[in-house]
Amino acid sequence: MLRSLTSRVVAPLSRQVGRRCMADFTGNASDMQVMRFEKSVNQVNLLGRLGRDAELRGSAEHPVVVFSMATNSVYTKQDGQTVSHVDWHRVSVFKPGLREKVAINLKKGDRVFVSGMLRYDEYVDSNENVQKSSTILASDLVNLTKRYLGSEDS
Repeated sequence: MLRSLTSRVVAPLSRQVGRRCMADFTGNASDMQVMRFEKSVNQVNLLGRLGRDAELRGSAEHPVVVFSMATNSVYTKQDGQTVSHVDWHRVSVFKPGLREKVAINLKKGDRVFVSGMLRYDEYVDSNENVQKSSTILASDLVNLTKRYLGSEDS
């Protein structure tokens, strides 16, 4: 599968930039033009449960809905013990239409599938320390909760 992905995605991209690597770029205007239009992929798909109700935040000009989401991975140790590890993700929804539906319908414990992109940010906290954060910027979301799927409201 990896070979198939490489031939379909990476090979055509390398042809677009003339099979040059980053070390080949001299920094002149024509090189920068090629880099400006180079395509890349930032895609995240998560399937998990909400840790709290979706919450509308932001301002009237820049509204956003945020929620936390848990995903887990299960693996077996060498001694045969099965272990489950939980990862928490912060999800933000800016897309109009989707944002309002998420704010109304998503509740703690709901099972959801989220598709979007990963965003890394830095900010300075009250103690003047630089903190790093990561957020999933959701572009699509499917609520897989039985009570939601069975309703006539959607």
